Amino acid sequence: MEVYYVNSTGDRLNLLSDKMAIQDIDTLFNNEWSYSSATSMIFGGKVKKFYKGVQEKEFTISLVADNEQEFTELCKEIEDILFYDVHVKNHGRLYVNDTYLSCYIYSSEYSEYEDLFYMTDRKFKLVTEYPNWVAERKYKINRSVSLINAVTGFMIAGNALLNSDADPGNDEDENTTKAYVKNPLRIPCNFRTKIQGPSEWPYLKIGNNIYNIDEEIPEGSYIVIDSVKKTCIMYDQFGNERNIFGYRNPDYYIFEKIPPGVNTVEWNEPTELEFTIYEERGEPLWS
Repeated sequence: MEVYYVNSTGDRLNLLSDKMAIQDIDTLFNNEWSYSSATSMIFGGKVKKFYKGVQEKEFTISLVADNEQEFTELCKEIEDILFYDVHVKNHGRLYVNDTYLSCYIYSSEYSEYEDLFYMTDRKFKLVTEYPNWVAERKYKINRSVSLINAVTGFMIAGNALLNSDADPGNDEDENTTKAYVKNPLRIPCNFRTKIQGPSEWPYLKIGNNIYNIDEEIPEGSYIVIDSVKKTCIMYDQFGNERNIFGYRNPDYYIFEKIPPGVNTVEWNEPTELEFTIYEERGEPLWS
């Protein structure tokens, strides 16, 4: 098992090593929902909905160093990496294997310090605004992959099934890349998609929902649609951002989650489509 923290600048701290070992890891696996209720004439009360708000978790790390200098450097590394995100108010990620929790680590407390052996336990507290453990499944869909599949048939790329129904005698099929993306959970999943330009009018359909942006994407620019952040942003070649949420197709919900199972993807451009499914669970994957 791997347990590590990655802060918002990408600095990583391994919490399972020969110098530090996380204790009571099971506390990170606790899963709790909140609920709202109303008085009922029949049952006395009725649960209206379940939800997850801001939550706190605790864990302890045992530190062991060979000498005073090593112990000092270890404590400095913890301070620089774990608490950086609090200063900039940009959450980091606590990983258990390939599954992460977006959070801030905001408190620490020393106990059982042994100055002769440079050993101590430190208890940390974290707070998360989004208390779900997330595994990211990434796919890339483009015309060349789909055209190859038109000859070879279905093939598996990661967890994605890619296929093209292109028919040389059918102009519509020739101009649309068709593929399949799989949501392995039994519940709908959030997603993030990156649509690369150039495109005069990008058309993207996943399952029965259409994720259209009625706006041209110039050469070197791209659009990112994020259902977690509820944002539609265009980035130009210099990294400048522009909110294009107002250019969405009002007949469809552009942040509609991806349904369970295998879903058809239709894409009308030869440019590459990057797609990420967020598999969200109440506890991290064990392996």
